Amino acid sequence: MFDLMIPIMLDRNNDEYVTIMWNGDDGEECLISLVEGFGITDLMEYWLREGFALVIDKTRKRGFLPMGISYDDDGSIGCLRGCGVVLDNGKVHISDVLFKQTCALHPLEWWKCVDSRKIKVPRTGRFTVSEKDFLAWVNRLESLMHVRDFMISAVELHREDKGKNSEILGKVLNDVAGGRDFLSILPPDWTERDRLIGRSGPHGTGKRVELSEFTASEFDEELVPHRDNGELAWWIKRAFLRDNIVVFLCPHGKTKSGVPVSIVRPSDDIDGILPEILEQTCTGSEAVDHVAFSARCDLDELKAGGNSAVLARSKFRTLLKGASRVLLGVCKGTAWEEFPLGEIVRKPFPPLFENETNRY
Repeated sequence: MFDLMIPIMLDRNNDEYVTIMWNGDDGEECLISLVEGFGITDLMEYWLREGFALVIDKTRKRGFLPMGISYDDDGSIGCLRGCGVVLDNGKVHISDVLFKQTCALHPLEWWKCVDSRKIKVPRTGRFTVSEKDFLAWVNRLESLMHVRDFMISAVELHREDKGKNSEILGKVLNDVAGGRDFLSILPPDWTERDRLIGRSGPHGTGKRVELSEFTASEFDEELVPHRDNGELAWWIKRAFLRDNIVVFLCPHGKTKSGVPVSIVRPSDDIDGILPEILEQTCTGSEAVDHVAFSARCDLDELKAGGNSAVLARSKFRTLLKGASRVLLGVCKGTAWEEFPLGEIVRKPFPPLFENETNRY
């Protein structure tokens, strides 16, 4: 068996990495030092390229697995140390080597510095594995890099979806009374904060409602299973633990005289009034059909009375100052999503083993 493990960081303040080469039960630790412009992914891609050249394409009999990358005084990148690899009669000879002349070569030609005769000479720091074991390592590394590429594509797509969702919400709020004022209080990273509200259990079939770790990928695509008013009622009751009012923006009504809203208070029959409120506050957009927020409110006109009101724009802006969480109806009426407003304070990560000594 042969394995050149994925480099790991030595500690939080050290840019060097450590890896282990295994030959059966034997191993050797090596420090990995990289520079700006040549990161860990570049290193692994380099290893993969060398492995392919030796045991898959078989375009040459020697190769080089870099370990220490550096720049010379002229700014040329080079490798001062690494593992020379020589393929010979079904065996792969591997030895740690030091180089001085690599900065004069293109990185893809570093392998030319490997002296096959010296690599084969038995000595400390040299070992031999079968070509089959070396090939198995190359295949594992290739699989890992394929997964990496897939994850990068997924992250890029997710980032594009978030940008698209931000544009969609902006367009919806631009057509709703008070929408522009509401848009101004949203944090720049709200698409990183939003979470779906859904049912627990397999495929969202449970009775318990909870915040999911996931977000809606695209606001204009349907999700399964579909949302229900029970999830919305759960969110409203949860909001009342912090705030004393939930406000739905209303795109209809007397918009010339102010900002029409629908209000839910802790004293209301939440389950009973939700169907009517949802009908009154539908934006008409398939992507984002409802917009609501919870807030601390001391406005006399909202403390009592019916569930509909028209606020002067100045009063509405005052209300927004006390807002703490936002609710969105998204995905063509199939999902509820929420996110917090205001600054999120991140607590420092505590030491995991501060009370332990001599762990190994």
